[in-house]
Amino acid sequence: MDVGSVRMTERHLLSDPPTEDQIGSARRDVDEHIDEAFEHVEAARARSIIGVSGTVTTMAALALGLREYDHAAVDGRCIPLTTAFSVNDRFLRMTRAERATYKTIHPGRVDVVGGGALVWSRVLERVSQAALEDHGEAITSFMASEHGLLDGIVLDYGRRLLARTV
Repeated sequence: MDVGSVRMTERHLLSDPPTEDQIGSARRDVDEHIDEAFEHVEAARARSIIGVSGTVTTMAALALGLREYDHAAVDGRCIPLTTAFSVNDRFLRMTRAERATYKTIHPGRVDVVGGGALVWSRVLERVSQAALEDHGEAITSFMASEHGLLDGIVLDYGRRLLARTV
């Protein structure tokens, strides 16, 4: 999927702060990519969501009210989706100068974190809705992880190898 913080900012969120039209255009773009992903991934079967790295952990830190980023405070924390949506929307609609006042946001991400927040909100909302439609239970929170996707792939591969040798 060619969607993320930088892509959404460069494609759509051109004003500071972004306009409603720009936000709507970005949202439609993200939803098209999610629709495509759902053709290959059974997201509706999800029972939980774990978000990793970058925007996800930054937004989790902001949701926790941290004044400075703290890996230990973020890793493994569950954030209610209602809180995530509120924080993500607030930072999407801020100016760059307003976002820059938060030490929790890495200076290199200040320009693009709003785009990432929009992407993350759409993923959370769409997966939660798909779960509700599939098995009658929406996902109401996500877990933030400091461990990246590659860590999970290596762990999964290791488990598969161990299962073969037993």
